[in-house]
Amino acid sequence: MFKRIFLIVDAGLEVRIVSMYAALISKSSKASFFLVPYMNTKEVKENIDFIKKMAKEEEIDAEILEIKDDILYDLNKIIRDKDLDLIITPLKRQENGLFFIGSFSQRLMKYALSSVMGIRIVKARPLKQHKKLLVPLSDKDYNVEERLFLIETLSKSLNLSVSVLRCIKNPKGRLGKEEMQKAFIETKNYYSSFITQLKEKGIDTDLRIRECEHATDGILEETMASNYDLLFVKAKTQNTLKEFLMGNEVEDILRRTPSNLLFWRSRE
Repeated sequence: MFKRIFLIVDAGLEVRIVSMYAALISKSSKASFFLVPYMNTKEVKENIDFIKKMAKEEEIDAEILEIKDDILYDLNKIIRDKDLDLIITPLKRQENGLFFIGSFSQRLMKYALSSVMGIRIVKARPLKQHKKLLVPLSDKDYNVEERLFLIETLSKSLNLSVSVLRCIKNPKGRLGKEEMQKAFIETKNYYSSFITQLKEKGIDTDLRIRECEHATDGILEETMASNYDLLFVKAKTQNTLKEFLMGNEVEDILRRTPSNLLFWRSRE
């Protein structure tokens, strides 16, 4: 799927765990693995050394990509084929208390020519302890080859079961039992192609629906209620472009997520 993985390496311990997800994707893709230092500090250098050692143990050749000027600008110059590259970056609390708005990660989501995955670490534990992955889907563009590849990589590498979630809203009030059953059948039919493709790849997959006023609340409630280890969310263009906290779903879900979160923006 990918030919090159670019991991943004900053200070803090979060990036060490983020690098393990990046290594999974790199190994599955047989992609070149580049470490991009966010700044020239002792802590970043220590993280680089840690990641290189981890990659070597996984038989992955990690190469340092030194960028002296603007990282985003220079990465976009390096990206020759946007269909073949993925940038991975940690998502963590900034000095202003926000996770996403005004951050370098938001700039990547807005302007990078390749696909981007931001990873928010909530539970710092070995990846092999993960058991369950939740994938919320909207009614649009859910059937994307890249999404299928990433889900397959995570599921098979970590032996995860996968749940596909649809949040539904009834403008007339709460749905009755029969209406919920009807909604489930409609959702099952609508997502049948996507779920079938996952099952054909040998991935244990089930379908969940949840009635909710706001999609973000429904996703987080389902994540917490069923104790998911990983949450895989596709970025919507309009949400990555918002500049203010009020009504920003990205900031809300990053702040409140009870599990590790993979926030992915497709090149498409």
